[in-house]
Amino acid sequence: GGVGRAQVRIAAPAPIASDAGPAGATRSAGALMAEVQRHAAAVRFCYNRHLQKKPGSSGQVVLRLTVVADGTVSAADVLRSTMGDPELDTCLLNQAREWRFAPATEARFTFDVPLVFTPPAGG
Repeated sequence: GGVGRAQVRIAAPAPIASDAGPAGATRSAGALMAEVQRHAAAVRFCYNRHLQKKPGSSGQVVLRLTVVADGTVSAADVLRSTMGDPELDTCLLNQAREWRFAPATEARFTFDVPLVFTPPAGG
């Protein structure tokens, strides 16, 4: 038993736009997902801080990220949030801007990352 952990479910990233066009896209959803999953702990950190202020809070935040050819995040925005916490949004954006993806041929690639937040069970 023990205390449950706050859950963060990362849905499959959805590509929005690519300079290479869909046919020439070199960034697969799987590769993007793997990289985002690597940063799940950072996302959970933001959510845990949020839960200290609003225990039991749950919801979804969709981040829109733009990655340039060298794999760095050139833009990060909150597309949608049901959490109602600007500090959480800012924390997530600050984390996302540090993420590094594999270099690719596209000059720019934009995709959405849906994050689903669920509080610890019995918490």
